[in-house]
Amino acid sequence: MLVSPNFLLQNYKTNNRKTLFDIIAICASDSDQALGYKILGEQKFKDKLRIYSDPPGPKIGNGGALLHCLNQLRLEFGINKLSKLRILFIPAGGMSQRSPWLSALGKLFAVMPTVSAGCLDMLDIVTALSEPFAQFAANAGVGCCFLACSDALLPYEFDSISLISNSTCSRRLAESDIVALAHPTVDLSLATGHGVYCVDVDQGELSNQEDYRCSSNSFTVLDCSRVLQKPTIAEMRSASGLIDSTDGSILIDSNFWLNGHFIEALLAWRDANESSMAGVELDAYGDLLRGLGRDAHLDDYVNEIRNLTRPPSPSTAARLAQLRTSLFELLKGRQLKLCRIERSALVHIGSTKEYLNNLFQPIELARCFSTAAAPDSGPILVTNSRINIANGLEISSNGTGSALEFCEISARSCRIGSGCLLSHCRCREPEAELVIPDGWVLQTVPLLAGAGQVTWAWHSDDNPKQRSLSEAKFLGRPLVEFFHRHGLPLDEAEWSGSGSLWTARLFPCDRTWTAAVGGHGQRDQSLLTTLKLLRWSGESWRLADWLAEKPEERRLVSMADIAMEKDIRALIEFRMTF
Repeated sequence: MLVSPNFLLQNYKTNNRKTLFDIIAICASDSDQALGYKILGEQKFKDKLRIYSDPPGPKIGNGGALLHCLNQLRLEFGINKLSKLRILFIPAGGMSQRSPWLSALGKLFAVMPTVSAGCLDMLDIVTALSEPFAQFAANAGVGCCFLACSDALLPYEFDSISLISNSTCSRRLAESDIVALAHPTVDLSLATGHGVYCVDVDQGELSNQEDYRCSSNSFTVLDCSRVLQKPTIAEMRSASGLIDSTDGSILIDSNFWLNGHFIEALLAWRDANESSMAGVELDAYGDLLRGLGRDAHLDDYVNEIRNLTRPPSPSTAARLAQLRTSLFELLKGRQLKLCRIERSALVHIGSTKEYLNNLFQPIELARCFSTAAAPDSGPILVTNSRINIANGLEISSNGTGSALEFCEISARSCRIGSGCLLSHCRCREPEAELVIPDGWVLQTVPLLAGAGQVTWAWHSDDNPKQRSLSEAKFLGRPLVEFFHRHGLPLDEAEWSGSGSLWTARLFPCDRTWTAAVGGHGQRDQSLLTTLKLLRWSGESWRLADWLAEKPEERRLVSMADIAMEKDIRALIEFRMTF
């Protein structure tokens, strides 16, 4: 039976989210994020859901989160039962700085339209698309931990019956320590941001034999000889067994699963090295997969720090190298099998532009997660929203389309530029005339402890991680200009330290702006004030003047402040009204 995204999503919704996974385990970056995941996730999976917050302190990476999750499950179930469970593990921590409208609730709750199942969030989509591998593990009678991505769509088509019924394929996969999904692509530039798999050259001939090709050209099981992580094009061209000589394709990574017996060995390694792991960032792909394969070389990555989220101290870097060396010893002789899926793709929605591009200009395999699900939407996609514009909604037809989600807008007029995204915004002012410039991303977020709420605005080209004050841009213009225009003090000393666009206090917040769902007027002022104050042209309003009018009630907040002060329960309460 040929499974496709449309089939899997429709089947998932028809069966009320029934899944063969025993546990849906999600890692969050902190307790606030975990609370949001718990509130929204429990509605779907009830007793199967497990939410784990990363330990306090420096980031531990998705590899550290994986070990933390498995250890917590071991404490709950014991190692014998744990090794037999079918676990879907989704590392979903982090601030989502490249997709800031998802920073409040997390990437798992990004909403996508689907052709066969209506609007679903990423948690539903990831679970549905992972189901064939839970079915394989159930039929093979093996435990597994299937690691999926929270910000990537994985559209594929293959014969799922062959995955189960072909005894040779089933045995090879069931006996392997780790099995990774591999996706052929001829785009070498795409591979520079991924892991890339090398296979033995002579497997090209073996793959044509029935024992290796598990169904009619839909997928193949191969032995992996080496894993490269974010290689340069030159490195790819020189690596043996990387580029297929027949079509010039390479195999990039996505999801993978750990066999139950390997989970036991990995946790034993964790226990032996626990004291060295504190404050060390481990990558499930870069540190675990790269140690596998006959041609794996520890020297390739033992001292590498380029892919870490923050430069480590010398002592932390030394401990990271020790952990990689120890883990490399554990992985010696372990099997890494590749499940090469011929018709497949990996579509990231990790940034605002990637998300909108997939909605309006998807690749063929990803059309089921796009405006193809709403063919009459034109240049704008409106989901889970209530819109009442007296003079009609005016949408730019140039460039990328725009999207509205969880918004309630009643106004005289509303003009939205291209490439915009509005999330959780509300305006119920019949005389309001709203203008959203091209590329703007807006979201209204309630804050804790009576601090009001804030509507932040961002341009899709803004780089929140930018630490150079002279190069930082905000809403498409130099940040220095913005500070001068609005009469705001500029603390250059702060920027020379830990400052960035993410920590810059730019957004107006008034504690009298209520976040109550049933409130009128005051909540609406947040969106209107942000649009009035942050525009580069038009009225001569200055933020400094606005603050001076009511200094005890008004302040400016940063994206970092919003992440710390957000009221998750109030945000979800508003979301649930749609």
